[in-house]
Amino acid sequence: MAQAYLARHPKHAGGAVLVNACSRIDRSALIAGFHALGGAQAGQAAEAVYTRGAPEDVPGFFRHCLPFYSRTASLDAARTAGTRGGTRGEGEGGNEGGSRASNRQTFNFEVSRCFFGPDGEAFRYDHRASLGRIECPVLVLTGAHDPVTRPEWGRALRFSMLRRGRAMSPRPRRSVVRK
Repeated sequence: MAQAYLARHPKHAGGAVLVNACSRIDRSALIAGFHALGGAQAGQAAEAVYTRGAPEDVPGFFRHCLPFYSRTASLDAARTAGTRGGTRGEGEGGNEGGSRASNRQTFNFEVSRCFFGPDGEAFRYDHRASLGRIECPVLVLTGAHDPVTRPEWGRALRFSMLRRGRAMSPRPRRSVVRK
């Protein structure tokens, strides 16, 4: 949403921080990324969710792909595999396992499907052509281990914002685009 706003109103914002953002998502690369992280089962689960997007595809995605969203703790994915809005993991409302990631997340299938489903917005938006008009300073942050918005997509976003009169930090891992 922040990119769409910046693209539509390039002179309006005073500054922006884009976290784990990209100017477009390549479905094939996204599926291949999960395959590389988790093998054939993760690749098949990602392909099912991102190409078919049926409710019955969600448990497999949660089991084989969701654990890659955390590097330090299990997301206890099997317990969060509900397919209706607002589903939470076990332990909701109590302290038992309260620090577990599955107890701190909700999943709304319909919202997710609108964005990542077969005809979802995630695979239609492409702001690359308009990002060069942004007037404000923008900080683009990416995570080396993010399973969805990969660092190279963040770098592509950054380069989409470059235009004449802008300077960029010379350090490739810590790039800052300035007006």
